[in-house]
Amino acid sequence: MIIETEKRRWAPDLLPAAVLAALLVAGQIYSGSEEIFSPPVSIPETVKTWVEVEYPFQVPFVRGYFSPPILADVIPGCGQEGEKPLKNGTRVRIISGQPLIFRLEKMPGSHLLLLGQKVDVNQAGRRDLEAVPGIGPSLSERILQYREEHGDFRELSGLLDIRGIGPKSLSKIREYLTINTND
Repeated sequence: MIIETEKRRWAPDLLPAAVLAALLVAGQIYSGSEEIFSPPVSIPETVKTWVEVEYPFQVPFVRGYFSPPILADVIPGCGQEGEKPLKNGTRVRIISGQPLIFRLEKMPGSHLLLLGQKVDVNQAGRRDLEAVPGIGPSLSERILQYREEHGDFRELSGLLDIRGIGPKSLSKIREYLTINTND
């Protein structure tokens, strides 16, 4: 069944997504944001780079890019630093608008997981690791302690050296973790 409105055809299975997009836009307008959320026109798997933007006193938002953006794509008018390429999972925290002061950080692990991205076990902090299903506070502490004593992991199977992680638990958490070697 197809619903027609104003010469546009809408499939009923797209209605929940359209309602969600309308609520997000309304939330951005209500919060006074100059940036309006624009939902991706294709499936999220095609998005290559996710960037979170946080303005003072406003609700942060996440934008997906089909190719890695430069800083000027995210913050117009950022000057010479605008040519700086952004990596997937970057958080741009704007501290002040006049003059423009910002900080580049990594997006929290919980946000990455919600976007279908993996958490880098070599860059993750305690809270990032705890966001991974199957990793609690004590296991995250053991992972961080092991990494501090032995250095970065070369492969995910290195997690088997940590007390509390066996082949079965590794197979469960593996889908949420990665090791980025291109940083």
